[in-house]
Amino acid sequence: RITRSIDTARGVVTANPQKPDLGRLPSDPFGIVEFRDGRVVTSVGGKDTEILSSLSGQVNWAAMNSDAALTATGIWRGESVQIDFSSAKPLVLFAGGVAPVTLAFKAAPATLSFDGVASMSENGYLDGQAKFTAPSLRRLLEWSQAGMAPGAAIGSVSVASKVAASAGRAKFENTTVALDNNPGMGALDFSFSEPLPVISGTLAFDTLDLRSVLSAFTPIAPAGQAGPGEFDTGFADKINLDLRLSAAHATAGPIQLADVAATAQVKNGLAVFDISDASAFNGNIQSSLRFDRKPDGTQVELRLLASDVDTGAFATAAGMTRLVPAGTGTVSVILKGPGKAWDSIFENADGSFSATFGPGSLNGLNLPAFLKRNEQGGFFALDDVADGSLPIDGAEIKASISKGVARLDKAEVNAQKYKIWLSGIASYTGRGLALSGGIIPNGQPAQQQPAQQPATAGQTAVQAPQPSKQSLFFVGGNWSTPFISPISRGVSGQ
Repeated sequence: RITRSIDTARGVVTANPQKPDLGRLPSDPFGIVEFRDGRVVTSVGGKDTEILSSLSGQVNWAAMNSDAALTATGIWRGESVQIDFSSAKPLVLFAGGVAPVTLAFKAAPATLSFDGVASMSENGYLDGQAKFTAPSLRRLLEWSQAGMAPGAAIGSVSVASKVAASAGRAKFENTTVALDNNPGMGALDFSFSEPLPVISGTLAFDTLDLRSVLSAFTPIAPAGQAGPGEFDTGFADKINLDLRLSAAHATAGPIQLADVAATAQVKNGLAVFDISDASAFNGNIQSSLRFDRKPDGTQVELRLLASDVDTGAFATAAGMTRLVPAGTGTVSVILKGPGKAWDSIFENADGSFSATFGPGSLNGLNLPAFLKRNEQGGFFALDDVADGSLPIDGAEIKASISKGVARLDKAEVNAQKYKIWLSGIASYTGRGLALSGGIIPNGQPAQQQPAQQPATAGQTAVQAPQPSKQSLFFVGGNWSTPFISPISRGVSGQ
């Protein structure tokens, strides 16, 4: 009866696809069909695999030309699910025509609803309003067995949008999105015509937690929890992604940013998250994070350029609280290396670090006390002379990084009376320091002309060299507790 009715309805739809004559549809009665404790199985290689169990529900379809509704419950992958479907013109829908439909899917990991029109023809499509919510994206990905669940907790996700979908493509317009309760608006485009699904679009947020976005790339540990585990970049082989993101305000842990412009891209095993422009620390921030999956392992590259920023606030946010010049400066960091977790990357990274600082102060250094202790001899903790601040005219640091070890190519601080320099190495593994340095008084008076030694026949009289006034020292220990060991006695601080 259903087959005959659909065949008849197909002829009605073919005669006038835009406005079929509903009066010509069969009116045969149908009724209510109930089912209980059913199963849905699939057979692969002669072996049955259960997809859905405890399937119960009913179909309510009074007559072929009336509306119809389906309600069903079951267990899918260990979670209870409920599906509700209804259409005012089910026979037109089954015959390939356009009919109104409503769909609701409910489960603990996610809910989905659609209200609009749809067609099940060869060129089928749907058009209407859709809503989707998931309390935890990580839990949803694990439950769906998508094979791309990140290793860190990701918060809630909700989407509401006008949807227009046809074979191989779905467009989401006037889309509202909330990531961890950070609302945004924009448009998205899903394409399924290529070997991998392609997601592209633009989203604008008033406020955005960048950790939530980055969690799609790498397991960044939430605040107050232990450090992140290994990266799971399997998603880079599952989808292609090209998103343009903007936010009036954004946070990245303790860092506050404004006017953020960013992109998130995934293609052919390469995942990239770029912040092309953002305001922070009274300056400008640009950064890039890349994960490149290669046969011999994942290569990670991190770039950061902080221009004309408040270096004191920048250092505090970065966790560097010791001997960082406070003022206005520019910082550049480039790191690249293999690894499955942040620690392993930093331990093996190659790259560079550079920073220039304008006038300001070097806090945490009592220079007169430092010079006095260094002149007296004997090693001492830097903390013993940390109760002071040194006004400076500027500073410059350049370091090359190889296998997690930074070598200072240049490190100079210029003050009114002194120049301070450092050279040596600092290791990420073990946080060890092996530095030598010196403090040179500025504006030393010209050397006194000593009495010339008598010249022998055929020689010019020479004068003895004047020794340089310089307080030299060695810095050892580790980042948190550096110790100073004098190399030679020098000038006392004034």
